[in-house]
Amino acid sequence: MAAATAFTIGCGGSSSHTTPVGPQATTLTISSSASKNASGGAVSFTANLTGTNASTATGTVTFYDGATSIGQASVSNGTAQLSLSTLAVGGHTISASYAGDSNHNPAGTASSIEQVITGQTSFTVTATSGSISQSSNVSLTLQ
Repeated sequence: MAAATAFTIGCGGSSSHTTPVGPQATTLTISSSASKNASGGAVSFTANLTGTNASTATGTVTFYDGATSIGQASVSNGTAQLSLSTLAVGGHTISASYAGDSNHNPAGTASSIEQVITGQTSFTVTATSGSISQSSNVSLTLQ
């Protein structure tokens, strides 16, 4: 990262300060509204940018389930949030990448998070012995 040093001279002496020049280093972390969610229910993923002046970052964050993009969200005040209810039942490895802007370098998540979508199903068990038949419905929760 390049830096420029500015000098201010006036009554009482002089001072200097260093001002970063060019895109700043940016770090991206993500979180989920819940690590386990029911199928069809909304889950929200939040990306947080940190670094020099990260709260002024603009642009977009793309969220991924493995290598598949699941959506984009605009950055505002250093965060981007994506809510969706379309993840299939099972485990999902969620990560994100920030495209960067003229003042902030692109960034990807250093580590992904695991999101589990649970489901529920039912089936019927029928037992037959001679002329007697008994059925029972059983509900299962898939986790």
